[in-house]
Amino acid sequence: MIKQQKEAEEKRIQQEKQKREKKERKITRIAVLIGIVVLGVLIAFNSMFCSGTPSQEESGIIDDQKFNFANGDMNEEQALEPADPWITEFDSFVIGAGDQYTVGLKSDGTVYAIGYNVYGQCDVSGWTDIISVSANAVHTVGLKSDGTVVAVGRNSDGRCNVSKWNSIVAVSAGRSSTLGLRSDGTVLAKGASKDGQCDVSDWKQIVAISAGGEHNVGLKSDGTVVAVGSNRYGECDVSDWTDIVAISAGKDHTVGLKSDGTAVAVGRNYDNECDVQVWTGIKLPKNK
Repeated sequence: MIKQQKEAEEKRIQQEKQKREKKERKITRIAVLIGIVVLGVLIAFNSMFCSGTPSQEESGIIDDQKFNFANGDMNEEQALEPADPWITEFDSFVIGAGDQYTVGLKSDGTVYAIGYNVYGQCDVSGWTDIISVSANAVHTVGLKSDGTVVAVGRNSDGRCNVSKWNSIVAVSAGRSSTLGLRSDGTVLAKGASKDGQCDVSDWKQIVAISAGGEHNVGLKSDGTVVAVGSNRYGECDVSDWTDIVAISAGKDHTVGLKSDGTAVAVGRNYDNECDVQVWTGIKLPKNK
């Protein structure tokens, strides 16, 4: 009887030890992945500014596929592997992330792109004199130093028909449309507009633009915001926003940064993507 009790106690201790070791391994893996994320963020803010609009889910992760900071799928053994060699060639650059592809703008005005290219969204090797890039679902847009615009990728709805644009100072590629901000504060739009997302002809005094999923957003010089397009989740309910200094349109939600460093958000909130009320001290990146 005593022997059986002793064996049972030893078995219990062994099971607890195994559970503890398993938990410790899990914590270690999480810590490693968090460290990779933090390192990536530090590197990003130390050397680049990021632009672009997520096109599938607001998190930027494509569908239910897993994400790997180096190679494309979350894997603890692979996550520390070096990224593609062309990335190391940049001295000063801007990056844009589309669906399963990445675009990089070099300081000499040329552009690199790598990844999914079924619609030709990575065919940017001939681009020159580019000062800004924006990538979304399956098309890529580049702003040239002379204020003209180039675009490649899927064009079934005319989103890449920007060759006649001029006096453009900013561009934004949405899921199904392209926005161009002109130097006079007006906005041009190309692409699908079944939800009215390209109805921007009456926008005035715009200082920033962001193209989302099926909606587009503009920031006015007085700190107010305008939005057009699908409002299924309330993503266009921005008429009462004030003191806004930056905007970003996701697939189904919209975020605004206020001058006091707080943030506001409207739209789909299934994954708590709009729960930004407690954020403070948010600042825009500064050019070096």
